[in-house]
Amino acid sequence: MITFNFDKEYTTTPYARNEEHDKEKNGKDFEENYLSKWINEKREVLIKVDNLELPFSDSFVDASFCKLIRQDKELFNKYIKIDDKTEDEKDLLNTIKEVLARQ
Repeated sequence: MITFNFDKEYTTTPYARNEEHDKEKNGKDFEENYLSKWINEKREVLIKVDNLELPFSDSFVDASFCKLIRQDKELFNKYIKIDDKTEDEKDLLNTIKEVLARQ
């Protein structure tokens, strides 16, 4: 099982955001290049929110997953699954829906 690990993938891998780039591009590099490459390479990602111990928040969802969904919803649905069994998982799904509604 592969889980998107915020601390590892987002800060220390070749797919990590670049702070200097972020200042100029507001995270666009990460959303369009690194996250989508990570998803393509992993092929299937299961995110289990109830045991992540990661900073899932509106800003994280807005800065990565929702931008990816907006760009290619089929790719997102094909490679990322978020369970909806626990309250935390339901909260994340609700957050994604709310952020997408802001378009």
